[in-house]
Amino acid sequence: HKLAYFTLPLNHKPISKSGGAAAVRSSLEVVCTSKCPQGTPDALARNCSLRETDLCPPGDTSRCTWYGGNTTQVAFYCVDIQIIGDVEGDAQQWLQDLRASAAWLAATPVIAAIFGFCFLGFVHRCGA
Repeated sequence: HKLAYFTLPLNHKPISKSGGAAAVRSSLEVVCTSKCPQGTPDALARNCSLRETDLCPPGDTSRCTWYGGNTTQVAFYCVDIQIIGDVEGDAQQWLQDLRASAAWLAATPVIAAIFGFCFLGFVHRCGA
């Protein structure tokens, strides 16, 4: 099973009755599959249901579900653009998120440089 897709748990309410794409993103689970799932027009109005069992690994049959959307294959992932690509929220929320993570974003390159120089020092001293 060389592909992976994002789905919802079995019997999850339809996306339209669950608050939309942004509300269900945190409930998505990754499942391996041999074929990207494709939906039907009426499938989005039904609860999440099981797919054919031979499409997922034997141990994942209970998670081999689909909520009805159409997927697009991107590398080895089957992505429902309606769910993953639908970004909701305003610019103010994005700025608040950036401000909240600013310290980590600023510290990351410094920490990476310190580890890099430590590694180079180790190789210089211990190398042949």
